[in-house]
Amino acid sequence: MGKKINLLNVNKLRIVFIIPNLGKGGAERVLANVIEDLDRRIFEISCVFYDSRHTYTIANDINIFTLSLMGSTNVIKKIYLSFARIIKIRNIINSQYPDVVVSFLPGVNLTAIAARMVSSHKHKLIISEHSIPSLHLFGITNNFLKLLLRLLYNKADAIIAVSKGVKNDLIMNFGIDRNKIIVINNPINKERIQILSKEKIIELKLFDSPIPVIITAGSLTEAKGQEYLLRAFKVVRTTINCKLLILGEGHKEYVLKKIATRLGIINDITFMGFQSNPYKFIAHSSVFVLSSLWEGFSNVLVEAMACNVPVISTDCKSGPREIISHMSDGILVPVKNEQKLAEAITLVLTNQTLAGTLVSNAAQKIQAFSMTKIINEYTSLLINNANVN
Repeated sequence: MGKKINLLNVNKLRIVFIIPNLGKGGAERVLANVIEDLDRRIFEISCVFYDSRHTYTIANDINIFTLSLMGSTNVIKKIYLSFARIIKIRNIINSQYPDVVVSFLPGVNLTAIAARMVSSHKHKLIISEHSIPSLHLFGITNNFLKLLLRLLYNKADAIIAVSKGVKNDLIMNFGIDRNKIIVINNPINKERIQILSKEKIIELKLFDSPIPVIITAGSLTEAKGQEYLLRAFKVVRTTINCKLLILGEGHKEYVLKKIATRLGIINDITFMGFQSNPYKFIAHSSVFVLSSLWEGFSNVLVEAMACNVPVISTDCKSGPREIISHMSDGILVPVKNEQKLAEAITLVLTNQTLAGTLVSNAAQKIQAFSMTKIINEYTSLLINNANVN
C-alpha cells in the first residue's frame, strides 16, 4: 500500500467502476474523488451507472455507460432489474475488456460478482464495503442480501473495507477471507473543502449573531441517531444560549421535527436539508457533532475536522474511533447517551483552550486521509490486481 509507482514499467490499465449513480451518499462522494484523481497515464477509466441521478460532476475523459435501470420497491420488478443489470453489465464487460472491475455498495457488489460469473471476459474483480453489513442490512429483503453476501463475497479477488471495523464485521459475521480484505480509508480533498468553506453564507441569518451554533450533517435516518442529539441539545440549552443546525434529508425528518417540538426546542433548530456545500456552514459553527449509532467510516467527521471546527462523535462500532483520538483531536462519547453528549458539547462551548487544541491536533490527524495517500493506495491495489496476462 502506498508504494511508489514506476510509470515506465506500467502499461495503461482499463478500469471499470460500477455504482448506482454519483448521488448524495458517502460512497458516491468517495468514487467521485477517486476517479477524478487517478493518474490517467496509468489508467483508462470507465464508469457503469444504473441511472443518471448524479450530484457530483464527472470528468470528460471518463467513458460512461448508463443502464437506465432505476430501482423499484416491487419485489417482482426488483428481481427482474437484478437479472437485467447482470446481463447489461456482462455485455459491457465483454465489449470493453477491462483489466479490473471495481464495484461500490452491497447490491452492486453482488451484481458485479454475478456478471463476472457469466462473462466470457475474465477480469479481476474488487468489491468495496462502506458500512457495517450486519447492522445496516435488515428486513426480509436485506436478510436475503446478507445470505448472498456470505455466499458470494469470497468470489471477489479483493475487498476494500473503508475501516478496520468494516473489515472485522465481514470476517466475524460473514466468514470472509481476511487475506482478501484491504483497509483503505476514504479520502478527503482538504484543499477543495477549505476553499468551499470560505464561501459566503446567504441562505440564512443564523451566523449573523454571536450565539454559538452546534451543527450536524448526514442523512436523517435511524443510523445517524439525531434524536439523541436533540435531547442532548435540550440539556445544553438549559445553561448555554445556542442554536442547532441540521444538514441532510431523509425519511426521519418529520419524526425529528415532532421530537423537537415535544421537547420545546424546535424554535432553536434549523433543518437545512441537503446542501451541496455543507462546508461553509460547518466552518462557521462552534462545534460539529456526529450522533451516529453506527458508521462505516464517516467522511463528514474528517471533513468537519478539515473545516477547522472541534468535533464530537459517538464511539460507535466502526469509523469514529479510528479517526478520533479522544480528548486530543476530538471527543468520543457513548452511543445513545444524550447526557454524556450534552456534557461534551458544553465542555467544548465553554472551554476555548480545549476547542483550540482539538482543532490544532485535528489538522495534523487528517493528513492520514489525504487524497495523495489514499489515491496511492488505490493505485497500488489496482495495479497489483490487474489481469495483465
